[in-house]
Amino acid sequence: MSQSKRFRPINQSLGRNPNFGPIPVGQLFPIGISIGVSYLVFEMLLGWGLTWVALFALWGAASWWILTGDNNWKLLNKFVSVPQWRCKFKTYHHLLAGTSHADQTRSRKARF
Repeated sequence: MSQSKRFRPINQSLGRNPNFGPIPVGQLFPIGISIGVSYLVFEMLLGWGLTWVALFALWGAASWWILTGDNNWKLLNKFVSVPQWRCKFKTYHHLLAGTSHADQTRSRKARF
């Protein structure tokens, strides 16, 4: 009886993102834009040749894939700055109180 109640997966691709080979389908349009812009700039405007077009298209596609891919947090998490905690106290002053900066520094120097 317990064997008939088990779940047997029929379609292995359920719950996965669609891919076109190794490239996720959501990345195809931006990679195509990268290839098109590289061709326009380096072949048509500058006339540098297809080698430079291929290099810059590959660079643009790889950069886009790294920044917006599925596990981009693994790379981008390394660049989060560590907060610098400081223990300082400053008295509150109204912005429109009418006292000048020189008056405030004199009053601070008199306290210390």
